[in-house]
Amino acid sequence: MQDEQEQNFASFEDGDYVENTTEAVGFVPLEPLESAKRTAAFVVISGRAFGQSFTLGDSECTIGRGMECNIRLDDEGISRRHVKVVHTEGHWVMMDLASTNGTYHGGERIQVMTLYDGAKVQLGMSTVLRFQHQDVMDERFVRSMYESKTRDALTETYNKAYFLESIEREVAFALRHQQDLTLVMFDLDHFKKVNDTFGHQAGDLTLKMVAKAVTKCIRREDILARYGGEEFALLLRNTHPEKGFILAERIRRAVERLEIVHEGRRIPCTVSLGIESTLNGFREAGTLIEAADSQLYRAKHGGRNRTEAPLFEEGDR
Repeated sequence: MQDEQEQNFASFEDGDYVENTTEAVGFVPLEPLESAKRTAAFVVISGRAFGQSFTLGDSECTIGRGMECNIRLDDEGISRRHVKVVHTEGHWVMMDLASTNGTYHGGERIQVMTLYDGAKVQLGMSTVLRFQHQDVMDERFVRSMYESKTRDALTETYNKAYFLESIEREVAFALRHQQDLTLVMFDLDHFKKVNDTFGHQAGDLTLKMVAKAVTKCIRREDILARYGGEEFALLLRNTHPEKGFILAERIRRAVERLEIVHEGRRIPCTVSLGIESTLNGFREAGTLIEAADSQLYRAKHGGRNRTEAPLFEEGDR
């Protein structure tokens, strides 16, 4: 009996998988992960991008707040080009690029450091990166944890918590760099009627298809989030509200044209949208959201399936 039990298990010798010729129900053999398949990466363990993972390339990359950086971290205290990481002679070396608030390891400010697996490096005042070599399974795990923290499970857009964190950061960025930040708030018209008439599964399908349609209309850097229920928020960095209005109308028409069919029945769907911008003098995230929501309610009261935005002076950019 003992011999039979021993045959039902694979054996591992020196880390190598030894194939078991005995069939076992429910047993899935795992392939060994060679060191060559492991890639270098940084995982953010403290800071605004907490939980996010960044895989390094083959040779070098720059990390900082600047749009030109390979790894962009928009935390306060991080310089535009904070550090460079270079792969040389089989090692990854980090070099501080004369950053304002410094780079630290073990509590000491560093200029140059050879990274090792598990090394924790602090950039500026609050961002801490952990350097590690990871395989495909590690990468998927880290990504799935980050997605579960930031994404809405139904629509796969960002969730409200991530949106509220982002808008605080984006308003500060827009004011600091004298750029326009446009916010579009929108929700589905008569959504309660959809749930009451077609059922909640049809309502879920409608939300998912609307989110997918909107995603096709926007840029990769735009932030689309489910704000709550049937309401969504869309952050447009460096976008004048006139361009935001054009995009909002494109979204409205795309949703209106959707063919949503559930159990053989077509579900009509439209959205109402409201727009506001930091160009109107808003310096806080909360007041910008309230203003965009007010424009959304104007669209609702104005007949729905429409976009409302404030008027801007001819001299505005």
